[in-house]
Amino acid sequence: MTYNVWSREDVVVYERMKVIGDLVREHSPDVIFFQEITPYMHFIFESFAWWKDYHCSPVPPGEQTVNHHFCLMLSKLSMESYARWEYGTSPTGKCYLEADITPGSMKPIRIATTQLECPVPPASMHLRDRYMQAKHSVSALSSGDNVVFGGDMFGGTTRPTCRSLSLQDGATPGKN
Repeated sequence: MTYNVWSREDVVVYERMKVIGDLVREHSPDVIFFQEITPYMHFIFESFAWWKDYHCSPVPPGEQTVNHHFCLMLSKLSMESYARWEYGTSPTGKCYLEADITPGSMKPIRIATTQLECPVPPASMHLRDRYMQAKHSVSALSSGDNVVFGGDMFGGTTRPTCRSLSLQDGATPGKN
């Protein structure tokens, strides 16, 4: 499951987190990717009964302050080889998260999430930042043999940034 929870805490935040929490309880996904989590939203999620069923990616102390939002990964299986990279091109501290999980005797699965820099008017603002962040994500994902990615790569445009990027970088659709 992947969900951009929208970091606005002034818009029925508890009700929105409750609805998302109900979806988690109902569907019981093995892996969850959240984008735009605030410390308060994190606190709300921790109060739900389903939270104890998951291992959560660590949140750096600098992101646990008011006015910050971040990505979270949750997994029913323990996460190993956890890594977090801040995009050097991000003026707002966006980052990429990944970890490995191993279901039973299967080979490890790399799980990853990110949220690209938000496109803000004018339309071209942050376009290069977003492109470089998407390129980094695709490159990082290509290092794994078995990958599940869930994140916020949409920019509110009709431009297919990620698909174009993967094809330009030599990925073969259906193969990479």
